[in-house]
Amino acid sequence: MAPSKDAPTKLGELIAVKDGDQWMLAVVRRMQRQQVDQVTVGVEIIARRLVRVLMRSWVTPSDAGHTRADRPFFGIYLPAHPENRQAAQRSIIGPDDKFIAGGMVELDTGNARYLIRFTQTLERQSGWTWSLFTAVRKLSA
Repeated sequence: MAPSKDAPTKLGELIAVKDGDQWMLAVVRRMQRQQVDQVTVGVEIIARRLVRVLMRSWVTPSDAGHTRADRPFFGIYLPAHPENRQAAQRSIIGPDDKFIAGGMVELDTGNARYLIRFTQTLERQSGWTWSLFTAVRKLSA
């Protein structure tokens, strides 16, 4: 339950939930107004293991001098882990306008950079997309 002013405003919103010292990622699936000032929210926990990563639209080296580079953006990397909904496969969540099936982006973990290709869209909502991906290659620093 949440006060109306603090509750999510629409189904499909991505929210973070803190349980003790651990953060979880959830999607709002149900909402019911109980009182004028209270809302009951039902969420699906999709990840208990997550990492914020920096991403950039991929520009081929031959195009780098001819195009304006896009601003970097953040994504949420969900490793293959038994506590995540996609337990057997790594996936990533990010802005829906940047995640195009078959498209490629640069993923920067802070320790390494990779060129990745989106392989399958798991869910698309207003403002965000959740996709499976494959690493094409490791990029130099």
